[in-house]
Amino acid sequence: GVTAFADHYFGGAMIAQAARECGLRADIAYTAVGFGGDAAAEIQATEDLMDACAGDPLVQVRFGPHSPYMSTPEVLIALVERARARGVGIHLHVSETAAQVAESREKYGRTPFAVVADCGGFTLPCIVAHALYIEEGDLPLLGE
Repeated sequence: GVTAFADHYFGGAMIAQAARECGLRADIAYTAVGFGGDAAAEIQATEDLMDACAGDPLVQVRFGPHSPYMSTPEVLIALVERARARGVGIHLHVSETAAQVAESREKYGRTPFAVVADCGGFTLPCIVAHALYIEEGDLPLLGE
């Protein structure tokens, strides 16, 4: 049966409570976008959830930059730095579609995996969601 799950979205406090009620282990990442939003508020919301769940044997919280296509490199770097300072990892979506890979190459000259690596994302414990379009050159980055 299911004993643990990872979640990357909004509503982390409710998800944590549901996990406790069901006796499940939860790895929760509060989604931070940064585009058109308030990255500082999203970082604070994550830290508030971390503080609320501190010492919980069932719930751990990590930072959740949504993805390299929805979060700027500056937001990714800020979240990686906060995660490192708090001693936690990150959870993000990477290379979900061929269009996202093409857009990343056009915008940054790099694959989404390379953008995350450039921002230090793979120097921490990292959950990579979806990752359907991994290129050969991305594989060594995952080894980090």
